[in-house]
Amino acid sequence: MIKKIDPTLLTTRVEQGKLNTSESIDNDIMPLSTLRQARFDGEVTREALLEEACKVFAEQGYSAGSSKTICQRANVNLASVNYHFGGKSALYREVLIEAQRQLTDNLLLKLDTIGDIMSLRERVRTYLEHIFGVFLLEETPWYAKVLVREYIEPSSFGMELMKRGGFPNITRMSEMFANYFELPEDHPTVLRAVTYTFSMAMGSLAFESTLTANSDAVRRIRSDSDAALKELSFVLMTGMDVLKMSMKTFKP
Repeated sequence: MIKKIDPTLLTTRVEQGKLNTSESIDNDIMPLSTLRQARFDGEVTREALLEEACKVFAEQGYSAGSSKTICQRANVNLASVNYHFGGKSALYREVLIEAQRQLTDNLLLKLDTIGDIMSLRERVRTYLEHIFGVFLLEETPWYAKVLVREYIEPSSFGMELMKRGGFPNITRMSEMFANYFELPEDHPTVLRAVTYTFSMAMGSLAFESTLTANSDAVRRIRSDSDAALKELSFVLMTGMDVLKMSMKTFKP
């Protein structure tokens, strides 16, 4: 256990002029440099655990991915998961949050910085192209694999985070869709649009994660990813436009 420095002892010594650079502190007092190093080492260990957990859960899922495997890959003591995160489930929640962050951080930054000069339709289209663009990458990133596994086999941790608003991309999608349709965020049409879009995105990634993803058809699609993304965006936005138009046309 790390010993703490008694600040009153140091203050008293300084006031009395008894503490200098050549003086050694009492044996039972931990030097500040040692405390700082211990804190730094702890942060490094925590980051190493999180990094390896992201990979393990992406490859094996929550149930199969073990704390032992994560600790072995991070080259740390088995008790480190409990010490730094409080257990495997808490570590997995951190991985889910990080996966969502990796998926949307750059996009949200772009929308926050230049979104004001975009039309509502352009904001929605930009968002959709970013999310579906992950499907067209040559290699599926770890965060997409984690989210796909969570989509296919939902965990209580993911549901908990969603209820608490821990998935900012879904929250932002709801806001954009509500503004686009000129409806409240809790309107059934907005909720359905978010659900359909999210399901299509995760379904695309799930398809990519199967053996079918190695087929010639998928390779041909990826060979011209820009054209594929534009076509997909056109199909999605056309559907959104028609739905919005029909709502105005048949509005009572």
